[in-house]
Amino acid sequence: MSDRRLTDPAGRRWYENVWVMAGAGYVFPPLGFYLMWRYRAWPAWLKASITVAGSAMALAGSYLSSTYVMPRVF
Repeated sequence: MSDRRLTDPAGRRWYENVWVMAGAGYVFPPLGFYLMWRYRAWPAWLKASITVAGSAMALAGSYLSSTYVMPRVF
């Protein structure tokens, strides 16, 4: 089977695409962070900033959901 369908014109795999990383970071942040750190050649300060901000938002969302949403549902 040819591997051409799984790559874009620049020769990157589908999971190396920025949009896939952003979507994975939204749905499952650890996967998005891994893909960003592994496959992007961005400056370390930018990667660290995105990681810190994304982790803070994920933690805040988890806290708010467990404190204010879940007690009202159950």
